[in-house]
Amino acid sequence: MAIIKLSITGLRNLQPVTLALSPRINIFYGDNGSGKTSILEAIHLLGLARSFRSHKINKVIN
Repeated sequence: MAIIKLSITGLRNLQPVTLALSPRINIFYGDNGSGKTSILEAIHLLGLARSFRSHKINKVIN
């Protein structure tokens, strides 16, 4: 199942954002500290209900 739309609110340092994603391939690029890994972490949280960066969920969600 493909994710076509992703809305992220209250995750780490990301401002609320809504992304329209391609069902085939998506490339995230930007400067260090711009939130690329936080977007991937949001997708991981959506699928597995846990973070790959921290064992404490309170540090992930604002």
